[in-house]
Amino acid sequence: MLRARVIFGVGLTCALFGVGVLAPSAGAEAVTCAQNRGAKDWVDKKCKTEALEAGKSGQWGHLQIPEGPTLNTFESEGNTVLKATTGGVTITLTSSSLEGSGEIENATGGEIKGTGTITYLGVAANHSCLVNGSATSSITTKLLKETGVSTTELKFEPNSGSTIAEFTLSSCAISALNKTWVISGVVVGTFNGAEVEFSHAGTTTQGTLKANTSIAAGLEGGLLIVGANGNLLAVT
Repeated sequence: MLRARVIFGVGLTCALFGVGVLAPSAGAEAVTCAQNRGAKDWVDKKCKTEALEAGKSGQWGHLQIPEGPTLNTFESEGNTVLKATTGGVTITLTSSSLEGSGEIENATGGEIKGTGTITYLGVAANHSCLVNGSATSSITTKLLKETGVSTTELKFEPNSGSTIAEFTLSSCAISALNKTWVISGVVVGTFNGAEVEFSHAGTTTQGTLKANTSIAAGLEGGLLIVGANGNLLAVT
């Protein structure tokens, strides 16, 4: 665990993760979307809306980040949803916001690398389940590794081992759901301007997010990586 929506079935995929079958792509570069800097080709702080297409004067441009590891934080707009289905039962966990921190850099050879930890806040589950003993709770990922796999995609996976996050469900209307859930695997998000976006269909197609080893899980939402001076991270 971006406007982040996370959906789990009986298992939970509560973070950004990458697809292990994709290799890093040389030539990708992390930049920030900065106001009144660089070629001012966009009209918004996410560098999504091109000035020429909007018929407006651009105010935002791409600015190179400093050499070496650069500190960053994570944010979301709206909910994050994680969903998974097992035995015909779908469990959905919804987080109202997220926060976290890490670092990212443009490594030698045109490869983007980074690490970070994300905490999903206000997480609630369906089926009247309590999350970690409460109606709403927080779930923090293990340390995650980020890798640029193309000029538009960013992969997230555990920095070590396979576990992304763990949580418990209790007092569920369906008793089989009452257990500890371990989310593992990797997932790739797509940059839309300076927002990393995940779709449930795209994540499940990747097939690399699992709950309790074997249950396919899907992630949907958007992640914002905030760099220096509050500028949002993008890739070019």
